[in-house]
Amino acid sequence: MAVIVPLSGDTGFATRESAGGDQVFDSAGLLRRCLDDHELAKRLVEKFLSRLAGGIQEIQGLLMAGDWSQAASKVHRLRGEAGDLAAVKLHAAATDLEDCLREAGYTKAGSYFDHLKAAADECLAARPSFLERLAQSR
Repeated sequence: MAVIVPLSGDTGFATRESAGGDQVFDSAGLLRRCLDDHELAKRLVEKFLSRLAGGIQEIQGLLMAGDWSQAASKVHRLRGEAGDLAAVKLHAAATDLEDCLREAGYTKAGSYFDHLKAAADECLAARPSFLERLAQSR
């Protein structure tokens, strides 16, 4: 069984303030967590990205239904996965939406969701180049 290891003192992903660059994934951070196992990193990212669009749709449905608690729970899970897999922008966007929902900022949830969806779309668009970078970094 493979283990993803967080490094002490290093979160492996950018803070919200520094996530505004072009970096969609932090390949070095992901590889550190996967103990430099490139195949493991690739499998984890592929599995995550295969479920991402469905997860975003599910969150959107919960928001449209006004099920704030369930939406916050789903966003929290997505945020954790994005952080574990070093999806920098997606992690930042999920953090913002989760904070909005936890603080009962429901009137702003739509705009935060739009940001989350855009970050998810960037992850999906970056998939081929990111997986290629992982393969080349061996």
